[in-house]
Amino acid sequence: MEHLKALEEILAKPNKGESKADRETAVKILYEIFKVEKDCTFVAKYLSQLESKICQCFFDKICLTTSDEDIIRMAEHLVNDEFFQSKNPVHSMYPKGFPVVLALARKNKHQAAFIVLGAILSQSEKAGNFSEGCINNFNKFITQKDGLPFVLDIFDKVESGNIPCTDFAKAQFARFLRTAEASSVKIISSEPPVSMQNSMPPKKEEASVEDANIGVSSLKKCDESANSEALKNIEKFQSDILSTLRTLADNRSTIESLASALQSKDSELSVIRADSADKERNNGLLVVEINEKNKKIDDLTERLKTALQMDNISKSQEITTLKNDISEALKLEYSDYTKSKERPHNEDLFEAYQAMLSRIFKVLKRFGIPCE
Repeated sequence: MEHLKALEEILAKPNKGESKADRETAVKILYEIFKVEKDCTFVAKYLSQLESKICQCFFDKICLTTSDEDIIRMAEHLVNDEFFQSKNPVHSMYPKGFPVVLALARKNKHQAAFIVLGAILSQSEKAGNFSEGCINNFNKFITQKDGLPFVLDIFDKVESGNIPCTDFAKAQFARFLRTAEASSVKIISSEPPVSMQNSMPPKKEEASVEDANIGVSSLKKCDESANSEALKNIEKFQSDILSTLRTLADNRSTIESLASALQSKDSELSVIRADSADKERNNGLLVVEINEKNKKIDDLTERLKTALQMDNISKSQEITTLKNDISEALKLEYSDYTKSKERPHNEDLFEAYQAMLSRIFKVLKRFGIPCE
């Protein structure tokens, strides 16, 4: 309860924790809740409402002492927080999300950084264009903080497949980098140089001839001094511009190479998809052919069954006919046998039985039943 009260007091202040003392207190409390109670939902709720530096400091701290899994889980809870996804992302998502992305990327927590960045890009892009508020906050919290190389590191991890994501998310990331690069060049070429504004001497009102005669020597000295200072400031500003342009040129070259690699990957993916489509079509044809073969096999199987049944019937009839024919051929022999079996055994009867057996074997042989 004491923790909650302290956070609510900081949240109630107009600056919502902008002072160093409040920032340290808030980060300490949220870190303890995160480590001990493991309540990411509670922490995300307050991070989304407190000052953006608190978000950055909190993630800086957990990156030093927490596992990658817990950091990723905390990043997911942050982007899913209701206040973080408020209707006006300029007030919450952009100014809090980009510092978190930079904090995570600097600590090589690229997957967690991409989770937050991906949520920002999805919210910002409408009809292929990113909102001006998103670009402005990116320049403020990333570009002007020398954080662009860290964001490019995230893109390298996405491009190489070390960070799993969809093809759409990867292409969206590339579109955003191109948009941010173009926006940075535009800002440098269009904004008035602050150093020149501060260094140029103010316009002097026209003085009377009498005043001019009185202060001519002092005015000359002041003008010479002011002009000298202004020239120094102009030279410094020009040097800064050249340095910035060189950095942007290097970044442009890097992004162009990344875009070229992305285009090459897209081409390879198109070839793979076309090959996959051909294989699917071939598989479909094979399935149809297999089904037709199965139908033919089923038909032949039924025909064979019918033929076997007919053959069995025919054989059965043939056996019956054979039995009847044998029975008819042996009736006379059987009749003689029945008449003679009651007679006493003698040599004549033996000879008669021999003749009878000979005739029986001949009948069997005639019907295809050899007895050898």
